[in-house]
Amino acid sequence: MDSTLIQGEVIDELARLNSVGERVSAITAAAMRGELDFKQSFTQRVSLLKGLPETRVRELCHSIPLAEGAERLISTLKSLGYNRRAFWRL
Repeated sequence: MDSTLIQGEVIDELARLNSVGERVSAITAAAMRGELDFKQSFTQRVSLLKGLPETRVRELCHSIPLAEGAERLISTLKSLGYNRRAFWRL
């Protein structure tokens, strides 16, 4: 979803909420330089989110703007009969 259906990177936003934004950015940069593979970098970044209250995560879900056209895409898919369960099977 990041930068596809929503305008933003969720893990970066969550990291800022948990006061570890700079640390997560450093891990991301190391991965971009090829120093870590995706699994390593993802595991390290997610571990820094430990202790983040669920309420903060829910707040974030309601504050990240959708990408242009996302609402139309979702509406169109719903009108064609797709539902949440159908998406998980794709």
